[in-house]
Amino acid sequence: MSAPIAVVTGGIRGIGAAAAALLVADGYEVLALDRTDPKDALPKGVRAAKADVCDRASMAAALDSVGKIDVFVHCAGSYTIRPFFEITEADVRAMCDVHILGAIIGGQESAKRMNDGGRIVNVVSRGYLGMPNAAHYVAAKAGLVGLTRAMAIDLAPRKIRVNAVAPGAVDTDMTRVQPEEVRARMAKAEPLGRLIDPQTIAASIAFLARPDTYINGHILVVDGGRAAGIMPG
Repeated sequence: MSAPIAVVTGGIRGIGAAAAALLVADGYEVLALDRTDPKDALPKGVRAAKADVCDRASMAAALDSVGKIDVFVHCAGSYTIRPFFEITEADVRAMCDVHILGAIIGGQESAKRMNDGGRIVNVVSRGYLGMPNAAHYVAAKAGLVGLTRAMAIDLAPRKIRVNAVAPGAVDTDMTRVQPEEVRARMAKAEPLGRLIDPQTIAASIAFLARPDTYINGHILVVDGGRAAGIMPG
């Protein structure tokens, strides 16, 4: 009996790489998709392929290489800081393309290749609740929250469960490019006083990817309680 297949976009670094490794530990064979080649060796059981989540032909070709899919994780994303009056049309399109259009294309193409009962997990962000100097990012992530719920409704007849994980500030390449004082401020604002480890978010993704999950259309916020109003310190 062959192993179940999981596909992870943005799967060669950060949260995506952590999720890919944990899914392998759970018994999956994993295809990690990214627009670039991996810089580091991938764990056993993970293979990488180039694909652009915003290009349907690219995604279809990559997914065809594995045949039937059991789990699809949309982790590809981007993040930039822009004061509201400096946000351009190009900024908005770039954010919506990777987060929303990418999730639609990936969701459609993976669901076509899933048996009934598959699982889709979108990676959102606590930022969908609002944050300063990133209105274009907040809007895209809030759109992905709505899309997750809509996908859960539309795919329910096939027992495909669609959920999302919404992390707080995670220690990844996206946050490491920020100045150290910004990173320190981000860590201090977290209830546990530190940036979140990618493996912590990966564990929540793997939980929602379980074949026996009865959770559907849910947004799991993983931020130590900040979104609930727990103050740091």
